[in-house]
Amino acid sequence: MVVTKGQTPVKPKPPTLAKAALVILVALLSLYAAYEITKDIPGLSPERQAKLNRELEELENAEQYVLRAARDGWYPCYSCPGKNRIFLHKDEVWKYGVTRKGEARRYGRWHMEQGLYYLIEYEGPL
Repeated sequence: MVVTKGQTPVKPKPPTLAKAALVILVALLSLYAAYEITKDIPGLSPERQAKLNRELEELENAEQYVLRAARDGWYPCYSCPGKNRIFLHKDEVWKYGVTRKGEARRYGRWHMEQGLYYLIEYEGPL
């Protein structure tokens, strides 16, 4: 702002009450809109929340494992298109996996009956 001789500078006026009210109104409308958008989003039931918390705790004690062939032979294949069995040599990998339950609860004796053995590759939090 340029002030010439004899002119007095014009001081800016403080915000008026109408401007302050407009700002407050916009803020309140924004809060109301956010409430309307989020009010119908479903939450977890207490039972589901408890289950989620248990599973998250179990992930702290998970294990990564591998199932390997105990001997040369034919093994079931659940993801081979057009085949239901594949040939593996001893110690070849049949499956990699992650479990929170451990060998006994994950497979029981099934893997041994199939001629596979279970090796833990990593234990700890995932």
